[in-house]
Amino acid sequence: MGTSPESINPEYAQIVTLSQSVTAEATKPLEQRIKEAVRGITNALVLQNNREYIKAAEKRKGLLTLLKGPTEDKTSVAETFGPLKRMADKLHSEICAQEKKHSAPIQMAITILGSAILRYDEEQEAARRQKEEEARREREREARIYTARHWFDQLLSYGEQIESLEALVGKSLEQLTDADVSNLEGLVRQAAGKAEEAKARKEAEEAAEQARALGHPDVAEEILQGAANGSSVPVEPLPPPPPMPSMAPVVAESTVPKVAGTGKRENWLFRVKNPDLIPRAYLMPDDPFDAKLYPKIARVVRAMKSAINIPGIEVYAEASLVQRTR
Repeated sequence: MGTSPESINPEYAQIVTLSQSVTAEATKPLEQRIKEAVRGITNALVLQNNREYIKAAEKRKGLLTLLKGPTEDKTSVAETFGPLKRMADKLHSEICAQEKKHSAPIQMAITILGSAILRYDEEQEAARRQKEEEARREREREARIYTARHWFDQLLSYGEQIESLEALVGKSLEQLTDADVSNLEGLVRQAAGKAEEAKARKEAEEAAEQARALGHPDVAEEILQGAANGSSVPVEPLPPPPPMPSMAPVVAESTVPKVAGTGKRENWLFRVKNPDLIPRAYLMPDDPFDAKLYPKIARVVRAMKSAINIPGIEVYAEASLVQRTR
């Protein structure tokens, strides 16, 4: 069984009674007074002389009294509806206080659960990213081993006497770095250079032998001397390692269960670190010509009036009528 408004605040019944009394029938005399008071006052009104000016000023004071009071019979608009508004405000405050009282433990529990859910989600997301990072490192490790084996095989093809790849780099294949792979490539280039030089030397010796056979020992000596004193033989660029077998990238799936009606949303905010660096365009109001959007300037203008001089604005005064009803 729900809590009745009367049990929350005993004044509720009084407020209901008061609100029911302010019906169209109860306010009919006030409505009639208002109609009589504003009769003949239209936008076409123009004052022709001092007598009409005084009459208009007195009429306006009377309307202000009818609007705000005070009146002897408490029948102004403010005095008619003011008590009801004050009672309604009190009831509203009481209702809001009761709502806050009953909502507080629920809201606290909602906040605690929300924080726990977000924390768990972030932990699981971090674990998922860690899995992907480990998979990426594993693929890079396999690529290094694959490339290192290729350069090792190239060294063996040049006749290098090496027991094993591990013995060459001085560590296990699992510990290979990009620098180790680059060093292996450099060794292959050195071996290729030596092979080209040996080939050139052999070709020079064969040419010299042919020159001697033809009776030109001096030519043979020049060929051998040139081979001994000649510059290093240019080495053809090494072919790159063949591509590794294609491997699909590892995408770790989230382990967080799907709950209907529950999700995560990113709310992008900002904090000011150096206001002097913010471009002027971001400091402008949406409508740069709306004076109401410059409250700081308005305060200075009200205080200093025409004495203020601010570049980019024009200070002016607007007259408004002030009347006392008492």
